[in-house]
Amino acid sequence: MRDIRLSSLRICLEVLRRQNLTAAAQALNMTQSAVSKNVQQVEAQLGAPLFQRSKGGVIPHDNARIFLSRLAEGIGTIDAAVEAFVGSHGSGTLRIVAPPIIAQRFLIPFHHDLVARHPDQELVFRVRTAPGQRYADTDAEIFFNGGGSPPPTAQWLIGDRFWVVAHPSMAAGLALKDIVQHPLLQHVKVETAWFQLAERQEISLAATRFHHYEQYGLIIDAALQKLGIALVPRFLVREAVQSGQLKQIGAEIDFPGMGYYYQLVRHEKLSVSRKFFTWLKEIADTQA
Repeated sequence: MRDIRLSSLRICLEVLRRQNLTAAAQALNMTQSAVSKNVQQVEAQLGAPLFQRSKGGVIPHDNARIFLSRLAEGIGTIDAAVEAFVGSHGSGTLRIVAPPIIAQRFLIPFHHDLVARHPDQELVFRVRTAPGQRYADTDAEIFFNGGGSPPPTAQWLIGDRFWVVAHPSMAAGLALKDIVQHPLLQHVKVETAWFQLAERQEISLAATRFHHYEQYGLIIDAALQKLGIALVPRFLVREAVQSGQLKQIGAEIDFPGMGYYYQLVRHEKLSVSRKFFTWLKEIADTQA
């Protein structure tokens, strides 16, 4: 019993709240298989099942519901005690997992500002190249949501306003309806964006060539090298457009729900997390 991980018990509680593995995985920003594996490990260690699986979700057994309710009270007490202790000291370490572009634009260039404002806090960040990858020591994470509903516990950060951009030599005299004459640079996690834009502008993409990339940084580099037309969050290309390296084509496009989000993973880090997110949101707003 003593070998059951607290993180696994938290996952079981989320499954109890949602009564659906997929919904719990989305709320936790984990894969469904990872959630299922944690639940199975806890059940194996307890020696009894917690949930009855069905096509519509999961149903907790009566004794499991009582057990998990008591567990929630205990974890709440632990979180409150840790939060009170950390808050009274006003210091701590926050381990962040973030995409490369966020590290390049915010965490690295403005780290000195964070240190100056909160010298009693330490930020340790890990750059994630595999989408959805989470590490055992993760306190909080920043992730990109390419569409659909983000986890309810996630806080929106930046990135829902997009510009179509290209090298000035390609963009000269080019209207949005003409972009199909060139390759379109496609982010593999935002495959609907170009098609949403085409639908709004009544543009056919039937004969369009797409070049696929996994990072916005690479898409911007490709646009600078005249490899195609890019559809990129405004904050990532504003400086390049202002300096004349890239040129905006057409008007700004809103994609509600898309963008980068911040989510706290370990609730005992709430006090430190609040200070960090307040700082990060302020920096992001100045860059938007």
